[in-house]
Amino acid sequence: MVDQLTKRVLREAIGRGDVVGFLPGLDLVHWRNRGIAFSSFADSPLIIGVLVLGAVGAVLAWFLRHADLPGAWIGAGLLVGGAVGNTVDRLTLGSVIDFLRITGGPAFNLADVAIVAGALTLAAAARRDAPTPSRTPPSAHRASRAGR
Repeated sequence: MVDQLTKRVLREAIGRGDVVGFLPGLDLVHWRNRGIAFSSFADSPLIIGVLVLGAVGAVLAWFLRHADLPGAWIGAGLLVGGAVGNTVDRLTLGSVIDFLRITGGPAFNLADVAIVAGALTLAAAARRDAPTPSRTPPSAHRASRAGR
């Protein structure tokens, strides 16, 4: 909801294609992006839809198996929420509104920030849960000796 609200405010405040200095190193812009990730697949809405659905499906499948991990709820929520925010733009406007730009870099929006933060949070949760290969559990070590 915050993503959609900020995009609405931006559409009313800044003309399409305009750039306004906001903070040192951060500009407010009004760009439209028909693609994903640096305008990839801009002319292929079907591919974008399949990729977004596949990514959201993969996140939800992983989440259902790991919902008890610290950070899993937050990470999955941020990632799926960001995907929904940008999908709402695609369905209602035909493109995603990007309004933040680090000077000299590509434009992005709060949904993009949520997607990246969610992915990093899920990666951290998965890393904390991953077994360390250098340590063999004592029960497995005893079982291998018993079989000799």
